[in-house]
Amino acid sequence: MTPEERQALRDAIEKMRKDDLFESSLARQVKNQGLTYDDYIRLISDVRDLAKEKDIKVEEAARQLSS
Repeated sequence: MTPEERQALRDAIEKMRKDDLFESSLARQVKNQGLTYDDYIRLISDVRDLAKEKDIKVEEAARQLSS
């Protein structure tokens, strides 16, 4: 995972709006950082896979992947 992708995950968590889905927040951050739709799909897939594997929320999975 690139530093830009890790930063997009961190920013998505930090800048989530109230009543917002993590996926929407991540999409905004991917766009803001100039990443592609393919990058978004790969990131959200990695986050969801880890969340399912460890039975945790997607936000926590994103935190783990971004560190």
